[in-house]
Amino acid sequence: MRVVPTLGLVLSGLLCSTSVLACDTVLAADVYVIDAPGKYCLNANRDHPVAIDASDVELDCKTRTISRGDQQSRHIGIEVRRHDNVTVRNCRVDGYPVGIEMLIERNGQLINNTVSNAGQPIFVSGSRDPQGSRLTGNRVVGYERQGHEVPAWTPAIEVWDLPKSQLINNVVVGYRGNRGILMMRSPESQLTGNQMLDFLAEADGVISMQESPRTRLVHNTIALQTVRGRSAVSSDTNDHTCVENIVVNAMGGGFEICGVSRFNVVQPWIEPH
Repeated sequence: MRVVPTLGLVLSGLLCSTSVLACDTVLAADVYVIDAPGKYCLNANRDHPVAIDASDVELDCKTRTISRGDQQSRHIGIEVRRHDNVTVRNCRVDGYPVGIEMLIERNGQLINNTVSNAGQPIFVSGSRDPQGSRLTGNRVVGYERQGHEVPAWTPAIEVWDLPKSQLINNVVVGYRGNRGILMMRSPESQLTGNQMLDFLAEADGVISMQESPRTRLVHNTIALQTVRGRSAVSSDTNDHTCVENIVVNAMGGGFEICGVSRFNVVQPWIEPH
């Protein structure tokens, strides 16, 4: 009869061990650059940025905040220089002109990060090598900028040269730039479950694909606060797959760019009388 309680203790110990081993190195407060492979984490908030200059790195901020503080010369909150197999997760970045900039050769991941008060929240650039980079569960909050003006052309999430990349369950709220997601030269990508909410659209296409044919748009939601654009989705090709997306308060859905279009819902903007 003691087998079950003992087994429970063993499993609990294994889980705790796994949690501890998930971080090999706690990043010291005075370290600005990660330049060796490994699993790193934060155990406190910090008021200066982090740069990753190595391959095979995982940074887990454990929901700690990387704020700009008084270091006005620091431009990027988390910078990933051009390497392979880099993951950034559970980080909160606040107050930087550029929140997270990831330049990745292959296999880059941004998971469950939050960027607020940024002129350019998330920028990811690849090498046109289709190696399955992912942006999952990230949040961009655009309500407060504390003096950082958002350039009219700046998307909340900007992806370049990442074929077959996946953007899943990312959320953009209250953003003041012109687009929520811009995919540039990233063909055959997949956008699933992303939400662009309370959005002030300045241009045509809150979600935009440029030189990015054959994108799959599934279960995305776009809800505009003020209607200034012509349609919620835009592209320079018409070969995308669009399934069960929802658009609210827009001039149009823009789903004519979809060679395959099923069960999309568009609640158009109605001009008040």
